[in-house]
Amino acid sequence: MRFYSYQRAALFQFVETVELVSTSPDRSLTNAITFLLANKSSRRDWLLITSTSGEKLNLAFVSERWWTMVTGQKGMNGAVTEVNRRSFEMCVLTQIMQELKSGDLCIPGSDQYSDYREQLVNDEEMDQSISSYGERAGVPVGEKAFVAALKEELERAAAKADQGFPENEYLHIENGEPVLKRLRREPDPEGLQRFDRLVKDRMTPVGILDALVDTQEWLNWTKHFGPISGHDPKLENPRQRYIVTTFCYGFGFGPTQTSRSIRGLDRRQVAFVNHRHVTEEKLNDAITTVINGYNQFDLRKIWGLGYLN
Repeated sequence: MRFYSYQRAALFQFVETVELVSTSPDRSLTNAITFLLANKSSRRDWLLITSTSGEKLNLAFVSERWWTMVTGQKGMNGAVTEVNRRSFEMCVLTQIMQELKSGDLCIPGSDQYSDYREQLVNDEEMDQSISSYGERAGVPVGEKAFVAALKEELERAAAKADQGFPENEYLHIENGEPVLKRLRREPDPEGLQRFDRLVKDRMTPVGILDALVDTQEWLNWTKHFGPISGHDPKLENPRQRYIVTTFCYGFGFGPTQTSRSIRGLDRRQVAFVNHRHVTEEKLNDAITTVINGYNQFDLRKIWGLGYLN
């Protein structure tokens, strides 16, 4: 509680300044934020959650771990008429953080916490690309045909499971329910540890910045970055600036920490490139270039289908 009191003013300033929007029909948290701000100046230990019109604040967002501290009740089934002000504040602010991370809350127009629904494919784009997707994925795109193919695939899987059940030592039935045992780990092949040691001894460690520089030389992925506005002045050493900016934001260091790690670099230089030369579309084009380059190697076939997450 003592540590929270030091940060309370800054946290309330954030909630008052930033527009927080729910991305789901559940409005319990956004209503709680409104209630929180309305009681910002209150010094009471307990706040009534029922208005004069009889409308009660919905506490559905309060988890079981917070429930006792917020309501003073051990069980979650009793009627609640008031909440502990300090615990309620901390609960709401914590939930804001969690729902921003999960996407249940968004900040319209922001970079990292924008509304994910705006990135979904609309009906027009889906109609244009669904046939191509079905052909590449090997699935029918018609509703009835898709359901029929899925049923057929499930039936084949069920038949295969039935056939293998008598000899399957890891699967058995208990009280009418299937139970899977933990698979036994295969023993390491002879000489594996020695092989692993020899490989590590012969591998040259490669730094992240070195890897970015090398892939830039091979693929020229920084070609996709450039001034968003045609009136912006050209950068001096643009490739170097783009690589450093990618290193900074790609690993979440932030411009200040990056400037401390690289001599002769000012944090404002990194932030300027990120804001004025990089967009989501440009970044996606650079990612596509890297993925297409990776797909040319045989290594992807050894590791699986070659998809990058």
